[in-house]
Amino acid sequence: MDIFSYKGNVKKISFDKLLNLIEKKVNMYFVEDKRVRMKTFAIVIELIQNIYHHGSSHLNEDSEIPISFSIQKTDDNVFALKASNILENSKIEWLKNKLDQINSLSKAGLDKVYLERLMYTKLNEKEGAGLGFLYIRRKTGNTIQYSFTRLNELISEFEVVISFK
Repeated sequence: MDIFSYKGNVKKISFDKLLNLIEKKVNMYFVEDKRVRMKTFAIVIELIQNIYHHGSSHLNEDSEIPISFSIQKTDDNVFALKASNILENSKIEWLKNKLDQINSLSKAGLDKVYLERLMYTKLNEKEGAGLGFLYIRRKTGNTIQYSFTRLNELISEFEVVISFK
């Protein structure tokens, strides 16, 4: 079942409008289950921030960013959040290594790395403290599924799928 779906271009300056639209859909769908509603929207925020900060670093404020984003629910009450955006090919190896490292951590390892980054990493306005995918993995308890599809010699499409109950 499709709860929310968007595919198109978004200007960097209008990400807050997209978040507001997603928040309304999430609140309408999860009226009865505040825990799932809060978890879903927290993950949505992290994914949108990743798109904003990393998928558009080479663009100015008026540029349009091609993205897709969806929230789906399966018959067995598993939710899947899918997001995709354009990523410079030069960043693929770094991101792949980061995601593989996060996916390899145990629950205790995730907690340790998360707290270390929270306490000892200086916040960078553009990239934060690098907590987004760590936060998502801790929140869901599941590995982060991802793929890269090369579009040309400069850019690829990065897709991430986050599943949880």
